[in-house]
Amino acid sequence: MDEDMSEGMGGQQERTDWLPALMEKDRLTHTSRLVRGFIHNINGPLHNLSMLGEMLISGHEQLDRLLDEHGIDLGDGGVSLRIKQRDRLQRFMQQIAALSEMLQDFSVVQELMIGSADVDISFVLNKLSKVFRADLFFKHRVEVTLQLEENLPPINVPGRALVPSLMHLIRNALLALTAASEKRLCIECSRSAGAVRIAIRDTGIGFDPLKVECFYQLFYTDWPKEIREKDEWEGHLGFGLYAVQTLLQPYGVRLSLSREGSETVALLEIPLPEHP
Repeated sequence: MDEDMSEGMGGQQERTDWLPALMEKDRLTHTSRLVRGFIHNINGPLHNLSMLGEMLISGHEQLDRLLDEHGIDLGDGGVSLRIKQRDRLQRFMQQIAALSEMLQDFSVVQELMIGSADVDISFVLNKLSKVFRADLFFKHRVEVTLQLEENLPPINVPGRALVPSLMHLIRNALLALTAASEKRLCIECSRSAGAVRIAIRDTGIGFDPLKVECFYQLFYTDWPKEIREKDEWEGHLGFGLYAVQTLLQPYGVRLSLSREGSETVALLEIPLPEHP
Protein backbone atom coordinates (compact mmCIF):
# COMPACT_ATOMS: atom_id res chain seq x y z
CA MET A 1 0.00 0.00 0.00
CA ASP A 2 2.72 2.47 1.02
CA GLU A 3 4.76 1.54 -2.04
CA ASP A 4 1.78 2.15 -4.34
CA MET A 5 1.09 5.51 -2.75
CA SER A 6 4.74 6.46 -3.11
CA GLU A 7 4.68 5.60 -6.80
CA GLY A 8 1.39 7.40 -7.31
CA MET A 9 2.74 10.58 -5.77
CA GLY A 10 6.00 10.36 -7.68
CA GLY A 11 8.07 9.20 -4.69
CA GLN A 12 10.10 11.20 -2.19
CA GLN A 13 12.66 12.24 -4.81
CA GLU A 14 9.98 13.85 -6.95
CA ARG A 15 8.50 15.57 -3.91
CA THR A 16 11.78 17.40 -3.39
CA ASP A 17 11.18 18.83 -6.88
CA TRP A 18 7.51 19.73 -6.78
CA LEU A 19 7.39 21.32 -3.33
CA PRO A 20 9.80 24.19 -4.16
CA ALA A 21 7.97 24.65 -7.49
CA LEU A 22 4.64 24.83 -5.66
CA MET A 23 6.01 27.44 -3.25
CA GLU A 24 7.47 29.43 -6.15
CA LYS A 25 4.19 29.48 -8.06
CA ASP A 26 2.27 30.34 -4.89
CA ARG A 27 4.49 33.38 -4.36
CA LEU A 28 3.98 34.55 -7.93
CA THR A 29 0.21 34.05 -7.58
CA HIS A 30 0.09 36.46 -4.64
CA THR A 31 2.02 39.03 -6.69
CA SER A 32 -0.39 38.62 -9.59
CA ARG A 33 -3.36 39.26 -7.31
CA LEU A 34 -1.73 42.39 -5.92
CA VAL A 35 -0.99 43.69 -9.42
CA ARG A 36 -4.59 43.10 -10.47
CA GLY A 37 -5.82 45.02 -7.43
CA PHE A 38 -3.32 47.81 -8.07
CA ILE A 39 -4.53 48.20 -11.67
CA HIS A 40 -8.13 48.39 -10.47
CA ASN A 41 -7.38 50.91 -7.71
CA ILE A 42 -5.20 53.23 -9.77
CA ASN A 43 -7.78 53.70 -12.52
CA GLY A 44 -9.80 56.17 -10.40
CA PRO A 45 -6.91 58.56 -9.56
CA LEU A 46 -5.62 58.28 -13.12
CA HIS A 47 -9.01 59.28 -14.52
CA ASN A 48 -9.08 62.25 -12.12
CA LEU A 49 -5.58 63.32 -13.20
CA SER A 50 -6.69 63.22 -16.82
CA MET A 51 -9.70 65.43 -16.07
CA LEU A 52 -7.57 67.87 -14.08
CA GLY A 53 -5.06 68.03 -16.91
CA GLU A 54 -7.81 68.87 -19.40
CA MET A 55 -9.09 71.59 -17.06
CA LEU A 56 -5.58 73.06 -16.73
CA ILE A 57 -5.19 73.18 -20.51
CA SER A 58 -8.61 74.79 -20.91
CA GLY A 59 -7.78 77.37 -18.20
CA HIS A 60 -4.44 78.14 -19.78
CA GLU A 61 -6.13 78.74 -23.15
CA GLN A 62 -8.69 81.07 -21.51
CA LEU A 63 -5.90 83.01 -19.81
CA ASP A 64 -4.06 83.37 -23.12
CA ARG A 65 -7.21 84.73 -24.77
CA LEU A 66 -7.78 87.25 -21.97
CA LEU A 67 -4.23 88.53 -22.24
CA ASP A 68 -4.56 88.88 -26.01
CA GLU A 69 -8.00 90.54 -25.82
CA HIS A 70 -6.75 93.15 -23.37
CA GLY A 71 -3.54 93.73 -25.31
CA ILE A 72 -1.37 92.96 -22.29
CA ASP A 73 2.25 92.79 -23.35
CA LEU A 74 4.23 90.38 -21.19
CA GLY A 75 7.43 90.95 -23.09
CA ASP A 76 9.66 88.30 -24.63
CA GLY A 77 9.99 86.48 -21.28
CA GLY A 78 6.23 86.28 -20.79
CA VAL A 79 5.59 85.00 -24.32
CA SER A 80 8.31 82.37 -23.90
CA LEU A 81 6.81 81.29 -20.56
CA ARG A 82 3.33 80.93 -22.09
CA ILE A 83 4.71 78.72 -24.87
CA LYS A 84 6.69 76.57 -22.45
CA GLN A 85 3.72 76.13 -20.13
CA ARG A 86 1.50 75.09 -23.02
CA ASP A 87 4.13 72.55 -24.12
CA ARG A 88 4.50 71.16 -20.57
CA LEU A 89 0.76 70.68 -20.23
CA GLN A 90 0.61 68.82 -23.54
CA ARG A 91 3.46 66.54 -22.51
CA PHE A 92 1.77 65.98 -19.14
CA MET A 93 -1.38 64.77 -20.92
CA GLN A 94 0.68 62.56 -23.23
CA GLN A 95 2.30 60.87 -20.22
CA ILE A 96 -1.12 60.27 -18.61
CA ALA A 97 -2.37 58.77 -21.88
CA ALA A 98 0.69 56.49 -22.07
CA LEU A 99 0.19 55.35 -18.48
CA SER A 100 -3.50 54.73 -19.12
CA GLU A 101 -2.66 52.63 -22.18
CA MET A 102 -0.13 50.55 -20.22
CA LEU A 103 -2.64 49.83 -17.47
CA GLN A 104 -5.25 48.89 -20.05
CA ASP A 105 -2.80 46.45 -21.69
CA PHE A 106 -2.05 44.81 -18.33
CA SER A 107 -5.74 44.62 -17.52
CA VAL A 108 -6.57 43.01 -20.89
CA VAL A 109 -3.81 40.38 -20.49
CA GLN A 110 -5.00 39.62 -16.95
CA GLU A 111 -8.53 39.06 -18.21
CA LEU A 112 -7.33 36.92 -21.12
CA MET A 113 -5.37 34.72 -18.73
CA ILE A 114 -8.52 33.71 -16.89
CA GLY A 115 -10.85 33.76 -19.91
CA SER A 116 -12.42 30.66 -21.44
CA ALA A 117 -13.33 32.22 -24.81
CA ASP A 118 -11.41 31.75 -28.06
CA VAL A 119 -8.96 34.53 -28.84
CA ASP A 120 -7.73 36.73 -31.67
CA ILE A 121 -4.09 35.62 -31.80
CA SER A 122 -2.75 38.82 -33.41
CA PHE A 123 -4.45 40.88 -30.70
CA VAL A 124 -2.96 38.66 -27.98
CA LEU A 125 0.58 38.84 -29.37
CA ASN A 126 0.40 42.62 -29.73
CA LYS A 127 -0.75 43.00 -26.14
CA LEU A 128 1.94 40.64 -24.82
CA SER A 129 4.67 42.53 -26.69
CA LYS A 130 3.54 45.69 -24.92
CA VAL A 131 3.12 44.12 -21.48
CA PHE A 132 6.59 42.55 -21.60
CA ARG A 133 8.04 46.06 -21.86
CA ALA A 134 7.60 46.14 -18.09
CA ASP A 135 10.65 43.85 -18.12
CA LEU A 136 13.56 46.32 -18.23
CA PHE A 137 15.84 43.84 -20.01
CA PHE A 138 13.19 43.33 -22.70
CA LYS A 139 12.55 47.07 -23.02
CA HIS A 140 16.10 48.40 -23.15
CA ARG A 141 18.36 45.61 -24.39
CA VAL A 142 16.39 43.32 -26.70
CA GLU A 143 15.64 44.11 -30.34
CA VAL A 144 12.05 42.92 -30.78
CA THR A 145 10.26 42.29 -34.06
CA LEU A 146 6.63 41.33 -34.62
CA GLN A 147 5.70 39.73 -37.93
CA LEU A 148 1.97 39.05 -37.84
CA GLU A 149 -0.01 38.03 -40.90
CA GLU A 150 -3.16 40.09 -41.35
CA ASN A 151 -6.71 38.73 -41.15
CA LEU A 152 -5.84 35.54 -39.29
CA PRO A 153 -8.92 33.50 -38.29
CA PRO A 154 -9.88 33.08 -34.62
CA ILE A 155 -8.30 30.02 -33.02
CA ASN A 156 -10.12 27.50 -30.87
CA VAL A 157 -7.87 27.83 -27.84
CA PRO A 158 -9.06 29.73 -24.75
CA GLY A 159 -6.97 32.57 -23.38
CA ARG A 160 -6.46 30.79 -20.05
CA ALA A 161 -4.46 28.12 -21.92
CA LEU A 162 -2.83 30.15 -24.70
CA VAL A 163 -1.68 33.28 -22.87
CA PRO A 164 0.28 31.53 -20.06
CA SER A 165 1.85 29.25 -22.68
CA LEU A 166 3.04 32.18 -24.78
CA MET A 167 4.38 33.92 -21.68
CA HIS A 168 6.41 30.83 -20.77
CA LEU A 169 7.93 30.68 -24.26
CA ILE A 170 8.74 34.40 -24.35
CA ARG A 171 10.26 34.25 -20.86
CA ASN A 172 12.45 31.33 -21.93
CA ALA A 173 13.62 33.31 -24.96
CA LEU A 174 14.47 36.33 -22.81
CA LEU A 175 16.40 34.19 -20.34
CA ALA A 176 18.41 32.68 -23.21
CA LEU A 177 19.21 36.19 -24.46
CA THR A 178 20.71 37.40 -21.19
CA ALA A 179 24.09 35.83 -22.00
CA ALA A 180 24.00 36.42 -25.76
CA SER A 181 26.07 39.07 -27.53
CA GLU A 182 23.30 39.63 -30.09
CA LYS A 183 19.92 40.05 -28.41
CA ARG A 184 17.17 39.67 -30.98
CA LEU A 185 13.67 38.31 -30.46
CA CYS A 186 11.25 37.81 -33.32
CA ILE A 187 7.63 36.72 -32.90
CA GLU A 188 5.99 35.48 -36.08
CA CYS A 189 2.43 34.39 -36.70
CA SER A 190 1.03 33.11 -39.98
CA ARG A 191 -1.46 30.70 -41.49
CA SER A 192 -0.17 27.54 -43.17
CA ALA A 193 -1.81 24.26 -44.26
CA GLY A 194 -4.86 24.33 -42.01
CA ALA A 195 -3.05 25.70 -38.99
CA VAL A 196 -1.89 28.93 -37.41
CA ARG A 197 1.82 28.83 -36.71
CA ILE A 198 3.41 30.93 -33.98
CA ALA A 199 7.20 31.01 -34.04
CA ILE A 200 9.21 32.64 -31.25
CA ARG A 201 12.80 33.10 -32.44
CA ASP A 202 15.72 34.19 -30.29
CA THR A 203 19.46 34.56 -30.79
CA GLY A 204 20.19 33.32 -27.27
CA ILE A 205 22.53 30.65 -25.95
CA GLY A 206 20.75 27.79 -27.71
CA PHE A 207 20.45 24.21 -26.49
CA ASP A 208 21.70 20.69 -27.10
CA PRO A 209 19.36 19.15 -29.74
CA LEU A 210 20.06 15.68 -28.29
CA LYS A 211 18.32 16.73 -25.07
CA VAL A 212 15.27 18.33 -26.65
CA GLU A 213 12.84 15.56 -25.62
CA CYS A 214 13.91 15.96 -22.00
CA PHE A 215 12.84 19.60 -21.97
CA TYR A 216 9.15 18.65 -21.99
CA GLN A 217 9.51 16.61 -18.79
CA LEU A 218 8.31 18.00 -15.50
CA PHE A 219 11.13 19.50 -13.38
CA TYR A 220 13.80 18.95 -16.00
CA THR A 221 15.98 22.01 -16.53
CA ASP A 222 19.19 22.45 -18.47
CA TRP A 223 19.71 26.17 -17.91
CA PRO A 224 23.32 26.93 -16.88
CA LYS A 225 23.58 28.07 -13.28
CA GLU A 226 24.98 31.48 -14.23
CA ILE A 227 21.93 32.06 -16.47
CA ARG A 228 19.40 31.05 -13.80
CA GLU A 229 21.07 33.31 -11.25
CA LYS A 230 20.52 36.33 -13.50
CA ASP A 231 16.79 36.04 -12.82
CA GLU A 232 16.18 37.03 -9.20
CA TRP A 233 12.42 36.85 -9.66
CA GLU A 234 11.76 33.29 -10.80
CA GLY A 235 13.45 29.97 -9.98
CA HIS A 236 13.15 28.20 -13.37
CA LEU A 237 12.67 24.76 -11.87
CA GLY A 238 11.80 22.98 -15.10
CA PHE A 239 8.08 23.73 -15.27
CA GLY A 240 7.63 25.99 -18.31
CA LEU A 241 7.66 23.69 -21.35
CA TYR A 242 5.85 20.95 -19.45
CA ALA A 243 3.13 23.50 -18.62
CA VAL A 244 2.91 24.63 -22.26
CA GLN A 245 2.39 21.08 -23.49
CA THR A 246 -0.11 20.27 -20.74
CA LEU A 247 -2.15 23.41 -21.39
CA LEU A 248 -2.23 23.15 -25.19
CA GLN A 249 -2.38 19.40 -25.95
CA PRO A 250 -6.15 19.17 -25.31
CA TYR A 251 -6.62 21.57 -28.24
CA GLY A 252 -4.39 19.62 -30.62
CA VAL A 253 -1.58 22.17 -30.53
CA ARG A 254 1.91 20.90 -31.40
CA LEU A 255 4.96 22.36 -29.65
CA SER A 256 8.45 21.92 -31.07
CA LEU A 257 11.91 23.33 -30.43
CA SER A 258 14.58 23.57 -33.07
CA ARG A 259 17.77 25.37 -34.05
CA GLU A 260 17.87 27.34 -37.30
CA GLY A 261 21.31 28.79 -37.79
CA SER A 262 22.04 30.99 -34.79
CA GLU A 263 18.40 31.03 -33.65
CA THR A 264 16.36 28.92 -31.31
CA VAL A 265 12.80 28.52 -32.58
CA ALA A 266 9.86 27.59 -30.35
CA LEU A 267 7.01 26.72 -32.69
CA LEU A 268 3.33 26.31 -31.90
CA GLU A 269 1.12 24.79 -34.60
CA ILE A 270 -2.54 25.44 -33.79
CA PRO A 271 -5.01 23.48 -35.93
CA LEU A 272 -7.88 25.38 -37.50
CA PRO A 273 -11.37 23.83 -37.49
CA GLU A 274 -12.34 22.09 -40.69
CA HIS A 275 -15.31 23.59 -42.49
CA PRO A 276 -17.56 21.41 -44.65
